[in-house]
Amino acid sequence: MNNVEETAASVRMVESDDDYRYQQDVTVGGDNAQRLGAYGILASRWNELADAAGIGGATWTDRGAQDRIAREKLTRSYEALGDWTMAAVSFRYGLAIAQALTDRGATDPVSVAHAGYEDIANYMRALRDGIPQPESPVTGVLQGTKTQKTNPKRKRADDIIRKQLVGLRNAQRGAASGSDENVEPVGDSVVSDTTE
Repeated sequence: MNNVEETAASVRMVESDDDYRYQQDVTVGGDNAQRLGAYGILASRWNELADAAGIGGATWTDRGAQDRIAREKLTRSYEALGDWTMAAVSFRYGLAIAQALTDRGATDPVSVAHAGYEDIANYMRALRDGIPQPESPVTGVLQGTKTQKTNPKRKRADDIIRKQLVGLRNAQRGAASGSDENVEPVGDSVVSDTTE
């Protein structure tokens, strides 16, 4: 991925198989939520992200609005991280997680997997290969509908990874501030909650 357009196209493919009408019911922080559109943006974050992209009031069914929000978020992440793949990782897992991996030198699927984050490594491989992620939102979708429930085994694995990454982020924040106290994580992911 060499620019925002290529990165956005990869994210669209992995998140929804390039379906702008896509909807997925998910559990975020123990609450029911919904991922919407080609980029799987959380419905609860839509208005905030639309405002940040300068298109407040836009609806999620507007293809152009989905693209603009994704390009805005990916560009901001690229400016912070200097790498388009890590910008895409930030889109799904949050900037703090992508930054922590980047700071550890884990910016490719092999190094991310060796760091213990196989789910993120799989996401990076799917981005690279341009195919929907294994057990992605489009796997097992019922005919005639674009809504799917989250796989419970997948959710447990994702929860474990999130907790590990939150621990890493808290440790880094504590080290940066010179404090050993726990720091509450701040989630900034577009498509998942990293605040558990």
